[in-house]
Amino acid sequence: MTDKKNPPFEDGPKIMGVLGGGSISHGEQVSFTFGLEGGNAASFHTDFGTLPQILTALQAFGRMTMNDRQKRPAGTNLDEIVSPYHVTKMKVGTSGDGEHLVLQVGTHLGVPIVLAMTRSQAQEMTTLLQKHLASDSGQGRRPH
Repeated sequence: MTDKKNPPFEDGPKIMGVLGGGSISHGEQVSFTFGLEGGNAASFHTDFGTLPQILTALQAFGRMTMNDRQKRPAGTNLDEIVSPYHVTKMKVGTSGDGEHLVLQVGTHLGVPIVLAMTRSQAQEMTTLLQKHLASDSGQGRRPH
């Protein structure tokens, strides 16, 4: 007998990524389209106020999965970087209060990622990137 609250999720379509999305109904709702295994796509929308609940639930499911992965025997975990965002463009600026450098990165999915960091953190990131670029051309190496 199937538990109605916990259906067998393995039977559903496998989501391969987010193809797009945005604001609809003048900001009252959020739309998003998932790319599915086999090349199909599925579009959804939700009220803006419901989105944080959906994201929180997905993060919780991700934490449960990470806990399961960490219980596996040593040597069976996949690399930390499973599905990275691919950078398409970058912009750098300063926060309104001048306390942080802001890096806006365009991604292959069309979703921008914005990072705010102190000048010290920006310097540390620059040092790590320079170190990685200088060593072994960085091929096949895991993050420092």
